[in-house]
Formats: sequence, structure tokens, C-alpha cells
Amino acid sequence: MKRPPLIPNTRKAHEATEFARDSSQLLDFHRGVFQAYWEREENIGDIAVLCRIATDSGIDTGDLRAALEDGHYTARVEEQIAWTRAAGITGVPTVIFNEKFAVVGAQDYTLFKDVAQRVVDGKLST
Repeated sequence: MKRPPLIPNTRKAHEATEFARDSSQLLDFHRGVFQAYWEREENIGDIAVLCRIATDSGIDTGDLRAALEDGHYTARVEEQIAWTRAAGITGVPTVIFNEKFAVVGAQDYTLFKDVAQRVVDGKLST
């Protein structure tokens, strides 16, 4: 992982991610955005970069561009941001398990595995 020299406004990346979710291409697109930012140091706030990632992920670039330009997913992303603020989330990354438990920051894989297993086993119920 490289730390890019530019910290982009990621709003369009979040909107594009919602488009990818609705297009059933979330995992491929998410991986593409991750690689673009952390490996290639690209500006994931740039619509052209997002469209290239979309093409590589099998997503219709024309439809994505139109959705980003007309703000089709803006309200959904705003709702997600409002939810995180209301939940008191201030750190990135934050992973929410079962809408109740948060793991904040870059943590070791074993911690995620342990929390996930406890949720599955019903050991984290409050």
C-alpha cells in the first residue's frame, strides 16, 4: 500500500460504489477503487478514473457517468453519512458488525475474524 500524495474528495467514489451495488458488481468495483487509490495512487474523486474502474469491473460506463453527473446516488450517500455521524463514527475505516458492533481503525485480521465469529455464534447480542 502506498499513501497517495493527494487526498481526494471521495463523495463521487461513494456514489459510484452505490451504483456498482445496484449493478451487482460491488465486489469487483470496490477492489478496483481500492487498487486505484492504494496501489496506483490515483484520484478516486475523478469521474474519469471511476469510469475506467467501472469498465474494468464490467459496469456500463455511460450509465455510471450519467448517474454521477445527475446526482442519482447523492441522497443515498448523504443518508449513510448522516447515519455514521449519528452513530458517533469518526474513524476510517470503521467496520460495523450486525449493526451493533464497530471495529475502528486498521486492525489485525484475527480481530475481525473473532468479532465476526462471535456475532455468528450469538455471543455478541447486546
